[in-house]
Amino acid sequence: MNIKILTDMASDFSENEIEKYGIICLDMPLSINGEDAENISLNEFWNKLLNGAVIKTSQVSQQNLMKVFSSVKENNELLIAIFLSSKLSNTYNSAVLIKEELDYDGIYVMDSLCASIAEKVLVLKACELVKNGLDFKNIIAFLETFKTKIRLFACIDTLKFLARGGRINSNIAQIGNILRIKPLITFDKEGRIEIIAKKIGLNMAMKELLDAVIKNKIDFSKKFYPIFAYNDKNCDYFIELLKNKNKEIIIEEKQNIGKVIGTHIGPGGFGIVCFEQ
Repeated sequence: MNIKILTDMASDFSENEIEKYGIICLDMPLSINGEDAENISLNEFWNKLLNGAVIKTSQVSQQNLMKVFSSVKENNELLIAIFLSSKLSNTYNSAVLIKEELDYDGIYVMDSLCASIAEKVLVLKACELVKNGLDFKNIIAFLETFKTKIRLFACIDTLKFLARGGRINSNIAQIGNILRIKPLITFDKEGRIEIIAKKIGLNMAMKELLDAVIKNKIDFSKKFYPIFAYNDKNCDYFIELLKNKNKEIIIEEKQNIGKVIGTHIGPGGFGIVCFEQ
């Protein structure tokens, strides 16, 4: 039976990649100043965000989930649906309820426990396993273990956009930016965002982020996926720090954080997606 892979826009696939890998990528509604902007390009998105537009995101619509799931059932296909961490969005929970309503075992709904390029890496592994001919149950079992090994470590360069989205108090954000405080984040094992540290200045933040990678027993024989938000300057410098620690490190192409996560962290953010030993 044909196995399809589905994900959401938070996985940061480009249109070309969606076509290349043959995945289904469901939109997460995006509004700019109260108007629908789902089809806006990434460059336009950053331009509007940086110029003060009020941008909001929401979960994948239940209607779109039902449409895809129903089609899979009607055509007797198999589907693995991988979504943004359930601690950040209700999409996963909605998908579970819709699957139960349809009462079809050919759909498997997976909580990625992560977001952005970390989620993308999980989806890419699913595509690889399908291409290699692994059966439905074995793919699911592999992915459930594989996702626990994916780690994302990142630095948020500015607190401005967290405040704009209501994630933190605006006064705290203003003080933090004046003091040049850079929060370092990761995802815990339950898919929650965890603050590793708060460092003053970019240099201190980069050193602490590098230490976090090393302390968490990351497998340096596996690929590293550098990530950045809008501007890759900080990301490039961090890559050099990684290379100085291990000359044999395998660095994949830099990955641009997309609209869903970019809305909340703003420009200048950077980090790495890698794997535990």
